Amino acid sequence: MNSAAESTREPIGQAVVFGLLAALGATVLVSSFGYGILRDGDRVGPGLLPMVVGLLLLLLSGWQLVTRLRGSTRGPVAAAPVGPETDVLGRTQARRIRQLRMVVVALPITILLVPVLGFLPAFGICVLFICAVVERRRPVQALLVTAVAVAVVYGIFGVFLDVPLPAGVVGDLFGS
Repeated sequence: MNSAAESTREPIGQAVVFGLLAALGATVLVSSFGYGILRDGDRVGPGLLPMVVGLLLLLLSGWQLVTRLRGSTRGPVAAAPVGPETDVLGRTQARRIRQLRMVVVALPITILLVPVLGFLPAFGICVLFICAVVERRRPVQALLVTAVAVAVVYGIFGVFLDVPLPAGVVGDLFGS
């Protein structure tokens, strides 16, 4: 098949995917109200997080859908030379696949670490691994991103939503 035919099918396929994601976002948004957004005393209800995620998914996917349907001719802003084998960040297809595999392996390891270390330390180790090893960020930058990510997750779930985060065996030893 020639490249002209492939290039016309790509935006159509992307539009279908973004349309499905927008529909999924709308479904999550609408169904979140059945769980209750707020509880008595203006406390956060179980439907708040699905409502926010559904709304974000609907808005972002809808925006991408409209962009694809309009047939935007503007290409991506090139941060690095783009060749047939590289993306806008200068990564080859092989490197992107390697990065994806590393993240896919890191997630179950992180889940296995939660009962031992607790959620926040396991999450922090996962973010640090992704920043430092997968994305090859400088150590200070990786540590800063990790600290901010852990603080944001703790702030949202531990403080704002008041969700008890698993402490793990190590946390239980120090908590007693």
